[in-house]
Amino acid sequence: MKTKRYFLRIALAVFLLSVSLAARPSQAIIPDTRPPDKVVKLIFIHHSCGENWLADDNGGLARSLQENNYFVSDTNYGWGPDSIGDRTDILDWSEWFLGPNSPTYMNALYHENGINSPYERFLEDPGGENQIILFKSCFPNSELEGNPDDPPTQEEGLTVGHAKYIYNQLLTYFATRPDKLFVVITAPPVRSRAHAKNARAFNDWLVKDWLSENQYVYHNVAVFDFHAVLTGPDNHHRVVDNVIQHVTVAGMNTAYYVEWNDDHPSREGNLKATEEFVPLLNAFYHYWRGDAGKESVVTATPIPKATSVIPNVTNVSLIENFESEEPLPETQGWEIWSEAEEDVVHCAPDTSIAHEGHFSLKLDYNISEDSSATCTLSYDTPRNWQSEQGVAFFYHANQAGLPFEIDLYVDTEAGLQVYYANLISSQESVDDWQFVQLRWDNFRCVEWCDDPNSPFTDSDKISRIGFGINSYDLPEQVGTLWIDDLYTWIGDSTGSEPTPIPPTSQPTLPPSEPPAASPSSTPSLPCLGGFAPVGLVGAAWIWRKRHQILLGRKED
Repeated sequence: MKTKRYFLRIALAVFLLSVSLAARPSQAIIPDTRPPDKVVKLIFIHHSCGENWLADDNGGLARSLQENNYFVSDTNYGWGPDSIGDRTDILDWSEWFLGPNSPTYMNALYHENGINSPYERFLEDPGGENQIILFKSCFPNSELEGNPDDPPTQEEGLTVGHAKYIYNQLLTYFATRPDKLFVVITAPPVRSRAHAKNARAFNDWLVKDWLSENQYVYHNVAVFDFHAVLTGPDNHHRVVDNVIQHVTVAGMNTAYYVEWNDDHPSREGNLKATEEFVPLLNAFYHYWRGDAGKESVVTATPIPKATSVIPNVTNVSLIENFESEEPLPETQGWEIWSEAEEDVVHCAPDTSIAHEGHFSLKLDYNISEDSSATCTLSYDTPRNWQSEQGVAFFYHANQAGLPFEIDLYVDTEAGLQVYYANLISSQESVDDWQFVQLRWDNFRCVEWCDDPNSPFTDSDKISRIGFGINSYDLPEQVGTLWIDDLYTWIGDSTGSEPTPIPPTSQPTLPPSEPPAASPSSTPSLPCLGGFAPVGLVGAAWIWRKRHQILLGRKED
């Protein structure tokens, strides 16, 4: 399948350590078990065993998670569209994450903030979507048929081979959402020994081999071996002395902590699991966020990291982080449009530098005089970003003074409308990644709009977003820009609007550039101190010409 082919290509270019932290703990990271420094929203998909684990009078997991800065919500029987919460067996996860109604289920899951188990909250909802998704099947899923070493197979049934196949398929969805952390909680053990070896072998595979076998390059998937923890006092999955410890004693593969003569874990077992899981979740979180204490990560090329973070913004939604060569869902990927045949423009994911992760979007261009080019992402159906306040991204440049723009395209009854915001690379962007944060009203409609120079208000029907370069009233434009971590944003945790962040000094224009327009005559542009060249916004006919050409229009 396409995703696997992509992973194989990546493996040839970049060697990365698996996010399965237990597989090689001493080489992969130094686990950071500190709680997140801000409240993070988390949701747990479960049934009765998860309910007992969360409960304040049983496993106390919800209380411990909150003490570690996680705002906890959960699903249970009867939850969600089509009562999808009823179905949490291993065989059901494909319906959740990959089925035809998956977008509906995921939207409900990411926005759920309810309590469906007996625990109390003492943290306030920080707003935004759930960022961490825990999901667990119940103990009957430890009755796996087949053999311990069976390979993945499409043949249906609750078998070792088909369970492996299902989890392999789940990675194709998880790879599309690197902005979420997915934590697999293995199914609790049962007392029967009939299939105990199969359950142990499958869970060992999840912890140690699942991600590496699939050459999964992201850091957003992790596994907690709930099964191992509950099979005996000497079996563990935890952090000890800065090492992630995964211990299973031979022969101890059945339920040890049980009550009421059934296979539900006892309070003692659940408390043990809470004690071991929460510090491990903190380690998973920091590794996913990229701030864990890495001992060694080998890559094909050096990847400089930014010293800055996203300032004043806590509620963001990722548009694109360029970590996949496969197009985003419902798009054809980033495409190049160039006005002149002699223009040389490259626009593609690049591994030479990245703000976060291992890829950025590289725009390498040589634009002839009086020409333009754009790299755009077109959506099959318009995006509704009405609840967001604007867009934000990081950029890096090979030189100061490079003019560029970000464009928004809107389908209206009157036709396609184009809105733009102008930028120019600063000296700081040559030395490090620079953050750009734009409100919707920073974008202005081109001259041929129904209401020329009007602010952007149609954030509920965005059909394209793009980055452009032009040389109208400018000499030939040659340069390289890298774009990474493109977001929409809502605001900070207090609900106030973020403050624009100007560069410490204005970029120097090339000698041939006309003087800058006064700030009062141009839209306010965050990160640039209101600066924009006259050649980019002072002459309306320039934009009219460019965007009429782009849309196939001709001047009379």
